[in-house]
Amino acid sequence: MGLRFTRIVDGDDGETHLVEVDLPTEVVEGSGVSVVRVPVGNMTYVEYPEDREEIIPGWHSTPPPRHFMVSVVGGFDITTTSGERKRFLPGDWVLCDDLTGKGHITEGLPGERVNLVIDVPDEWELPGS
Repeated sequence: MGLRFTRIVDGDDGETHLVEVDLPTEVVEGSGVSVVRVPVGNMTYVEYPEDREEIIPGWHSTPPPRHFMVSVVGGFDITTTSGERKRFLPGDWVLCDDLTGKGHITEGLPGERVNLVIDVPDEWELPGS
């Protein structure tokens, strides 16, 4: 099954893109359990008020550190400078990895919204990249 997520990246063309990623699992010897290991730093639980403005409105790059954002309740849309748009709902993961380019726009869906923000070390590289 693996860990499936969308990655926001700065492209060689100067635009920001959404890339689908599937990290394969490793079977823990003798257990039959499959795992994906990703080194992480801080985790922040974020509850947004229903009448909120976005934390960073308009076009913006991801503020360091790079991080996963996981929708827990509600959802949000991300639009990139290349024109791609995707909706993220509970259980969806996005790796915010566009630290230097033109950025993206994040728009919360109406209603209650809760996200987990999980920092990833700068030195971590996606397997196979």
